[in-house]
This record gives sequence, C-alpha cells and structure tokens, in this order.
Amino acid sequence: AARLQPLGFSICRETMALMREMVSSGELGDLVPERVWQEIQRALHEQAPGVFFDVLRELDALKVLIPELVDELGFRQGLSALQCIHRKQG
Repeated sequence: AARLQPLGFSICRETMALMREMVSSGELGDLVPERVWQEIQRALHEQAPGVFFDVLRELDALKVLIPELVDELGFRQGLSALQCIHRKQG
C-alpha cells in the first residue's frame, strides 16, 4: 500500500488501523525476513521510496523491521540518501 502513494493512491483509514493493530500485537515479528526484504527492495525501486519508509515510521513498524532508522537523525539521513540514489538512477 505504501509503495502506491506516489502514484496518487492513499492508504484508507481502515487499512492504516489494521496495520497499526498488526504492529502493536507483535505480528510483524512473525513475518519471514526474506519477504520483508523483498518488499523493501520493491519500495527502493519506486518513484519515491521515502514514502514507503515514512508510512512504516508512522505505523511504528520501523522499530521492529529496521530499528537503525528509528533515530530521527538516522531516519532523515537515510531518506536523504535514498533520494540521492533515486535521482542518480533517474
């Protein structure tokens, strides 16, 4: 869902609520790491990969999936790096 936002789609409230519930219930810990990585790779190839990570951050999912990005400074630096990579790949 987060990967489609740059195309003009938005995540409906119900879906966001369901995803928040999954995060708070600990279900993210049950995800297969390889599958999570596939989604991250897909997001990195989208027009605006930062949107994907913004949504994960808003849901508090980064704490579970990529705790290194939770720190505000680290998160902003990471997004900046993603944007640079995206511009170079054009």
